[in-house]
Amino acid sequence: MHWEAVAAIAAVVQTALIASAAAVALVQIRHLRDQNELAAFIQLFATYNSPDARRARHFVTNELAERLRDPQYLREIVEGRLNDHPEGLVLNYFNQVGHLMMTGVVKSKLLLHEHVGVAPMMWKYLLPVIALRRTAFPQFMSAFEWFVIHCVTVDSATAFARLRKQTPAGLLSKLDVHRREIEETQTQMLQRLQPTDGSASISSGDSS
Repeated sequence: MHWEAVAAIAAVVQTALIASAAAVALVQIRHLRDQNELAAFIQLFATYNSPDARRARHFVTNELAERLRDPQYLREIVEGRLNDHPEGLVLNYFNQVGHLMMTGVVKSKLLLHEHVGVAPMMWKYLLPVIALRRTAFPQFMSAFEWFVIHCVTVDSATAFARLRKQTPAGLLSKLDVHRREIEETQTQMLQRLQPTDGSASISSGDSS
């Protein structure tokens, strides 16, 4: 009987130790996952803000439409020869963003809120390139497409409501002051866009 009691106690202790070790391992895994997510997030935005990426986005919004008039340029796209094309850098970046979100490496809310404006805009500029490339590779930029589709789930009003909820009560008045300043300044800036001498208003597109 004595040995049975000792064996039972030993079994309980062993179970407790295994559970404790599992809990520690789970915490370590979560910590490692957070570290990996942070590293991926930092690397992502280092790439986004690099000089090459900035130049590539400028090319997409200001020069790509003209280059797409060149049949040779179009053939290079169809054949997948995008390494020397500036738009290739933009395409690869947003496709990577889509993959990070799809696989859960980086939280979707982080990626969506940071790219909700620019990703759909880039998609529209790059649509001719994507459509051409898909004649040979139907899955081309599918992660980019998936990400853009999910951008519509971001509601700026809901995001601001969440921001207010996370703001200490003592600072809410300051937040409201900032919002009013933004709205007033926005009105002033938009008024400057209005013609004052009968000339046409400033276009949002390329003046050239």
